[in-house]
Amino acid sequence: MSKVHVLVLLFIIFTSIYLGLSPHKQNTFFSKINLISINGSNQYTTSTDKINPDNPNIKKYFQKVAEVPYKSDDDSSVPKKPAQFWKDNYGDCDDKSAAFADYLNRIGAEDIKIVIIRHNSKKYSHCVVMWKNHIFDATVEPPVYNMDPTEYFNCLKKKGLNLQITYPYIYYKKNYL
Repeated sequence: MSKVHVLVLLFIIFTSIYLGLSPHKQNTFFSKINLISINGSNQYTTSTDKINPDNPNIKKYFQKVAEVPYKSDDDSSVPKKPAQFWKDNYGDCDDKSAAFADYLNRIGAEDIKIVIIRHNSKKYSHCVVMWKNHIFDATVEPPVYNMDPTEYFNCLKKKGLNLQITYPYIYYKKNYL
């Protein structure tokens, strides 16, 4: 037996003695650990573990952003600051994306990106949030929540939207908001 196997066996034995687990209880205890790692339903999760697209509070906030009326701001190509977006109660794709990305950033989410997709004609573009390598588009109807980017971008290519420019949200916020 290798040293690793001996150490694992000793760990199980000492854990069982410490927890007072019989062989039957050991199986139940360790199978619960396996279920936790498979299902992600761990009572010991940290707050960052709760920052994922399945969180109902994040879904509610996204829906709230999506329900704000769409109105293009032809006078400016700069997105509104989220506070102004909420005050005006209207916005276009970059305003909605900035508002949702700002919320994710405030709750501690990581790997948030703003993606700008330009039309082949270069006359217009679209803006969405990419987070955890999935797309969140609060502008379209119905809103796109947590969609695979390949599927999403393939749909846009059919409409002539090809060129993607991706900014980490922190950079975007510093330079555009």
